[in-house]
Amino acid sequence: MRKDIMEHAGLAIYAEIALIIFVAVFVMIILRAILMRREHSQFLSRMPLEDGLTVEQDEVSP
Repeated sequence: MRKDIMEHAGLAIYAEIALIIFVAVFVMIILRAILMRREHSQFLSRMPLEDGLTVEQDEVSP
């Protein structure tokens, strides 16, 4: 039923274009993750933990 509505309204091409864009972006993200160098991956994994600030034990609230 939904397919019939989309075809009669002439909107089927938009659904197909959206699917193609989604799959293309998904494949690019997967390829980037697979082809990433190990050093860069390790750098990115440490980024949230290395903010350059040190916190004294007394300053930490329970």
